[in-house]
Amino acid sequence: MQIKDLFRLNPGRFLALLLARALTALLTAWAAFALTWEFSAIKDRHFQQFLLFAVLQLFLLLLGSLLDQVADYFWELHLEKYFHQIRQEVLAHAYAEAAGTKENLQSELTNDLEMLKDQYADSIGGIVHSAVLLALVAGSLASFRWSLLLLVIAVSVLQMYLPRVLDEPLQKATDKISASNRKYLQTLADWLNGIDTLRRYAVGEKFLSIIHADARELESAYVKQQKANQELDYLNQAIYSLGNTLIFLLTAYLVARGQLEFGLIASVNDFSLYLFGSLMNIANYRGQLVASRGLREKILDLRQPLAQAEEGGTTPAAFSVKDLRLTFANGHEIKYPDIQVKPGEKVLLTGANGTGKSTLFKLLVGEAAASGGQISFFDQAGKKVKPDRTKIGYLPQQAVLLPSSVMNNINMFDPELESKAKASAADAQLTEAVDSWPQGLETPVDLAGDNLSGGQKQKVVLARAEVRDSQLLLVDEGTSAIDQEAGRKILDKLLQSKQTVVLIAHNLTKEERDLFDREIKLSA
Repeated sequence: MQIKDLFRLNPGRFLALLLARALTALLTAWAAFALTWEFSAIKDRHFQQFLLFAVLQLFLLLLGSLLDQVADYFWELHLEKYFHQIRQEVLAHAYAEAAGTKENLQSELTNDLEMLKDQYADSIGGIVHSAVLLALVAGSLASFRWSLLLLVIAVSVLQMYLPRVLDEPLQKATDKISASNRKYLQTLADWLNGIDTLRRYAVGEKFLSIIHADARELESAYVKQQKANQELDYLNQAIYSLGNTLIFLLTAYLVARGQLEFGLIASVNDFSLYLFGSLMNIANYRGQLVASRGLREKILDLRQPLAQAEEGGTTPAAFSVKDLRLTFANGHEIKYPDIQVKPGEKVLLTGANGTGKSTLFKLLVGEAAASGGQISFFDQAGKKVKPDRTKIGYLPQQAVLLPSSVMNNINMFDPELESKAKASAADAQLTEAVDSWPQGLETPVDLAGDNLSGGQKQKVVLARAEVRDSQLLLVDEGTSAIDQEAGRKILDKLLQSKQTVVLIAHNLTKEERDLFDREIKLSA
């Protein structure tokens, strides 16, 4: 986030909002100056003049408050439009980066944007208001007496530069909150994915202790930021109190010497309040701007223009891998043997847990990025092609459905495929379920209510692969939740098709294993 970005969003509104902040400061200064006339009128026993000036002061204060509220409303509107733009850009990146990590992205981004609003965006309007008020008050004091202005300048220098010693702790505290929040959300998501397993083995205490540790780390980060903010506030408050006392003493001395009008005692008191309050606010706002630098750079990186995606591609029917490997963040590495799968082959992929069977499928469809080696794709004639990976049929262990209709989950929002969806659903042994649903294929998928069984979900994903005329089908335990009879029918149909099928499955009978052309066994 930068000021120029907020300006470009709507230049007219942005300038009008800054002008409103300036006008609010002007009305505040006039209201303070009205005190001079009020006190002088009382001293001269002119009660009607006093009432007139009092009413004028009240009007200025109410008008300033109204203008401030209106400006706050439109400022919030301006920021929300800008933040919506950021969210869209970041989520576009998450969509484009097929092998990227997207867990908790929206939650993390929401938290970061809220911090950015508090520390950066709101500070801009506050600085404008405080700076204009400071200039008006300083000008007024100079018109009263130069000695007052000189005192203001001396205290201003102290007010502006002394708090800078806390810039670095504030920025580190802000960055720590963002990192701790991201870690906490990731830990929570990782463990909640296995909540059923945790319950089954009664290890909830371990789960709670780990979540508690990350939560305490996040809590500690907030406490450290609060501590840094309090230290900054205390330092600013100390300087403010010193300056306010000195300027009031100097004003009283000049009035006693007859060099200033009596009523100025009241105005100067308010002026000193506004002046040092403005200085304190500017120093605080500046500290918040500095503290948000790391957060702004992080979001700026997420918003970098997307690289132009390659278009087109051929429906792949076969593949090969050579020297393929994948290294995980913890240092664990999976190395694959050289594999060649020909068009139309039916291959059973086996191997112990951890040998990378499921990971190989993710590498093929682009859900993971290889650390080295080469993946090549071929068409039905065996010619090497640039693949359209959306045409690769993929049935993962856990069927991934979207909160839309069953139809949209099959045709993936392509209306041209609707006519084929019913036939594909029948081939996936889904007809009985479709007939039982009041809305048929238009039945909404309720992820929270879990209105589809595990087997039905797998059948929907299987129909999705068929409706897109996939010539290469990757099945990762994709029929494990389907009843034995329906599962055998699906397997028979797959193995009799012209598709290239690579299937990961356990507990197949010898008869079922013999239906495949060959078996590829991965080893650690």
